[in-house]
Order: sequence, then structure tokens, then C-alpha cells
Amino acid sequence: MNKSTLTMLCMIFMMGTAFANENRAGVPNTGTTEPRSSVTREQAREAFKAHREKVRTACAADVGNAGCASEEGRKAIKCVQKFKKKNKGFQLSESCKSALEEGRQMRKEIKMSKKQRKGHNKAKAKKEE
Repeated sequence: MNKSTLTMLCMIFMMGTAFANENRAGVPNTGTTEPRSSVTREQAREAFKAHREKVRTACAADVGNAGCASEEGRKAIKCVQKFKKKNKGFQLSESCKSALEEGRQMRKEIKMSKKQRKGHNKAKAKKEE
């Protein structure tokens, strides 16, 4: 490759990236095509922290009854689940069940919103082709 060809390729590359990154209609380029979520990552983290604390308090008696008091956090819940599997007569309290179900629902909603964003991006890419 000679020097002029290399220079021309560099210019084309730079023009292409400038065009791709240009700010259209005064909207800042965020790298995504869908509108931003009203919930920030920090707010989501705080919600999960609050939920974890709710599960700790709701399941504290069950953790003690299952003999898992030495465990903390997720390990305690896993220990209770193993104990419940081995001892068919053991039942979780209603408050613990509802707290765990609420956490499952939160995770499911987040997973669905991620899938929807992915689907939105794929549909937009197909439309542009």
C-alpha cells in the first residue's frame, strides 16, 4: 500500500466514525437507541439491598430452626433449602415465602426488561438493513 492509499483509508475511517457519532437533533449520543430507564442503577441497587434485608428479617426464624444460624446471607438461604429438601415436614413461614417470591419477581422483571431492550435493538438493526 502506498502512502496516498493509506491516507485515503484513514480519512474515510475518520469520516465514518464522525458521522456515526454525530449529535442528531440535539439529542446526546448515548450509544443506545431505546429511551433511558427512569430507574438508575444506583436506585436498583438500593432496592435490592432493602429486599435482602427484608429476606434476612423474614427468614431469621426459619434459618435458626433449620440449624443454619452460623451461615450468613445467600449461604443461609441455601442451607435452609437443603434442610427443607432433606426434611419433608419442614415448612417455611409465610413471611419468608412471600419475601423470597418477591425477590424472584424482581429478578424476573429485570430479566424481561433486558430481553425487551435486546429485542428492540435487534428489530431496529433489521429495520435499518
